[in-house]
Amino acid sequence: MDVLDCIILLIILPIRIFVGIIIKMKPTHLISEIIFFVCALLISSCQPISENISNTPSPTYLDHQASPDQINDEEAQEENDNDLLSDKIPHGLKLEFWHPWAGETAEIVEELVDNFNQENDWSITIKSISHADEDVFVEDLTDAFKNEEQIPDLIVSTSQSLHAWYAEGYPIKELDSFIRSDSEVSAGATLPEIFPAFWNIDVLDEKRLGVPAYQSGQFLFYNQTWGNELGFDDFPGTIEAFSERACAAARSNLYDTITENNGTGGWIYSSESLSLLSWLRVFGGGDLINSRAQPIFTQPENVSALTFLYDLYLDDCAWTGRDSEPYSYFSNRMAIFYSGQMEDIIKQINFDTDSENSDAWILVPYPSAFGKPILMVKGLSYAITTEHEERSIAAWEFIKWMLAPENQALFVEKTGTFPLSAEVIERMDVEAEIYPIWKDSLQYLPYTQAEPSYQAWYVIEKVLEDVGWQLTQYTMRSEDIQTILSDAEIMIREFE
Repeated sequence: MDVLDCIILLIILPIRIFVGIIIKMKPTHLISEIIFFVCALLISSCQPISENISNTPSPTYLDHQASPDQINDEEAQEENDNDLLSDKIPHGLKLEFWHPWAGETAEIVEELVDNFNQENDWSITIKSISHADEDVFVEDLTDAFKNEEQIPDLIVSTSQSLHAWYAEGYPIKELDSFIRSDSEVSAGATLPEIFPAFWNIDVLDEKRLGVPAYQSGQFLFYNQTWGNELGFDDFPGTIEAFSERACAAARSNLYDTITENNGTGGWIYSSESLSLLSWLRVFGGGDLINSRAQPIFTQPENVSALTFLYDLYLDDCAWTGRDSEPYSYFSNRMAIFYSGQMEDIIKQINFDTDSENSDAWILVPYPSAFGKPILMVKGLSYAITTEHEERSIAAWEFIKWMLAPENQALFVEKTGTFPLSAEVIERMDVEAEIYPIWKDSLQYLPYTQAEPSYQAWYVIEKVLEDVGWQLTQYTMRSEDIQTILSDAEIMIREFE
């Protein structure tokens, strides 16, 4: 992006976004916060791109005023472009789309797929097939690749799996040519301008293997009402502030008149990989492999992070419950913090409504020892797996349709995840129950760090979860942490 493009973006886009938002929302301090994050993202998009990032720019999606003659010319060009596209996409193609979504998210995707099937100009029919979860999906598609079985035309999967399949020579199609082709024509659907933090995830050796389908942040859910009652009015933005609140809540439950909640109250201990990686990053660690793809778990920063978690657990300021879901514990003040994804916003709101809990809670990033909040994000990306040109072009049209701001807005409203582009924010329903908390979370977008996309992460995250589990065992001692991390390195090398 050159200087002139940056200036245009910095002037036009914030105006477009916030005129729409401000008209719909009540005045709060969050307006200025959201203005801050969008401006920060726009500025960051004007910075030099590192060598390992593709030179293919994220496509723009800006409105421009045009004269009647220009409009007529553009309409004529659009008709011509559509004719050319129709020549490349045979009428009535049937494509197979595999994804790992299940439950309500799968229902939302199915609704969008049905809408595309009814609306597209080429009578393309997409058949979407759910594969239960990410692990099952990766296993199923890997088996299909290895056994040379019939594979889908397009998929949604993790970036690390796309990288691994591509490295193995399986048909993960490079998408740069599609993006260049879109930019060379003046009409037709194009991708919205996806935020750089998300756009750069799916690039391997300057080749684009996918485009983001969704991204969700790993947050700490914090009971603000309870924190205020315990005497904490400030924001829990440091490690010390987090520990003080967790331990104060634990003491409150220990010394109240209810015996059933003894041992609870602080942070619900999480050994989930992204939660643990967040804590490693809090202490300046988390780089779990070096430039030679060798595991490096035993760095002092990682030891410090796990020692902090061990001490927190040992002091009963963190605890584990029998229920794998945190919503009841959080709603009943058995936890002042828990680690969760943005999809948990809707689930927590629904549980609070059913239990008539009126406590106010917010999403906060992980505190940092270095002043900058830690917000890890994970998600899935669209990729094309067919090797037939006509089917791949049709698949690309479907991907662009799914990422159109109006369709993304529907997906985000139902899941509570991050918007992939600024245009999505304009189209969000401000009356939606999740909107105030969701909107507040957007101020942390400039701090996002993507989940690792290197191939080894698929194994490392499993090992990391085992390390986290070991910290909670009764035989655990602080001096064992170094040994546990050394054993983790050995385990990962055995998978190589």
